[in-house]
Amino acid sequence: VTSVGGLVLLALIDLRLLVVFAVGVPFAWLLARFFVSGTATATHRYQQVQGRLSARFVDAMTGVRTIGASGTVEAEVSRVLAPLPEIRRTGFAMWQLQRTAGWRLAVLGPVLQVAVLSVAGYGVTQGTVSPGRLLAASGYLVLALGLLSQVALLAEIGRARGSAARVAEILDDVPAPSGTGRLPPGPGRVTLRGVTVRVAGRVVLDGLDLDIPPAATVAVVGRSGTGKSTLAAVAGGLLTPDCGDVLLDGRRLADTAPAAVRAAVSYAFARPTLLGATVADALAYADRPIDRSAVVRAADACHARGFVTRLPDGFDTPLSGLRLSGGELQRLGLARATCRDCRLVILDDALSSLDVATEARVSAALDAAFTGRTRLVVTHRVGTAARADLVAWLDGGRIRALDAHDRLWRLPEYRAAFGAAADQPPKTAAEVVA
Repeated sequence: VTSVGGLVLLALIDLRLLVVFAVGVPFAWLLARFFVSGTATATHRYQQVQGRLSARFVDAMTGVRTIGASGTVEAEVSRVLAPLPEIRRTGFAMWQLQRTAGWRLAVLGPVLQVAVLSVAGYGVTQGTVSPGRLLAASGYLVLALGLLSQVALLAEIGRARGSAARVAEILDDVPAPSGTGRLPPGPGRVTLRGVTVRVAGRVVLDGLDLDIPPAATVAVVGRSGTGKSTLAAVAGGLLTPDCGDVLLDGRRLADTAPAAVRAAVSYAFARPTLLGATVADALAYADRPIDRSAVVRAADACHARGFVTRLPDGFDTPLSGLRLSGGELQRLGLARATCRDCRLVILDDALSSLDVATEARVSAALDAAFTGRTRLVVTHRVGTAARADLVAWLDGGRIRALDAHDRLWRLPEYRAAFGAAADQPPKTAAEVVA
């Protein structure tokens, strides 16, 4: 506003002063546009590379014990820091843009100032401009040139545009369409038809068909990397397949409101994350209130109450600074799943950190807690598969067989899915449990 006021006052003194100043405006506009556009592009690129470096660092911190045990610290450091040269190039390019625009605008200002004052001085010699007005024009010109001194502001605008473009990449990512319907009452029958899932261009599930009877416990087994966790995510509506249908009690999950699906499905994971302020908050973390008595019963059922009560404040122990073993953490995850009254329970390798004896006790307690509910259990353990009503043998992205563990155990290929168990003689379910 101050600069525009200076231009108006220059025009009142002599219209030619404004015309001369206006000649330089297109050059200033082109410089500003170049600077803002270049800064936005460089900022966008910088944040992309920075995000890639951050993702690698988080991956490394997550697997720090594996890295240490494998003796690959130096290799991992090199992998994490690989984007640094590109970050340096991009950051240097941003400073180069600012330097280039800065000196050009710094030159343009004095050139305009000399040109305008020259015209005003010529007016003094011709008698069209008084000496007093020449002095006034000099002051007004300083105000008008304020338009060219906003390099820092232009840099902020460019960075804001680049950051906005980076955020827009996430906001413009169209989420999978979700339905609005409600689930009909039912016992928890799960049906998958022609389900195909691709991850990073690789087919993980390929036209998979599976029928999970209501109130049955179905173990999902297969070699590592065959897509067992992907199948669990699809069955519970956490992942939308690229092709095919997933039905719960005859209703397509794609046509069902997400809130209705979440109310009907309960999950427990291999590495559960505890959310909330206290242990009790973490167990009651759900989309609807869960009273304290239900939390205590769930912890008791999952054999977690013993170690929870030994914590400094029991169930009210703050999560910050809490240190738990993998097995204790998994039992809390199982208790959280037990708190929710759902028709379908999905345990994604949620017993893997428990020792064999504890797993047997927890599984027996879960059988009682989940009576009448359908269970899908992803597992690598022979004992878990033996205790299930049926085993879904996943191989090559499809269900190779859906049968009882006792019958499948006679097949060498099935035993090989459990690794070392392939070398053991066939066992009955009773022998495995024992």
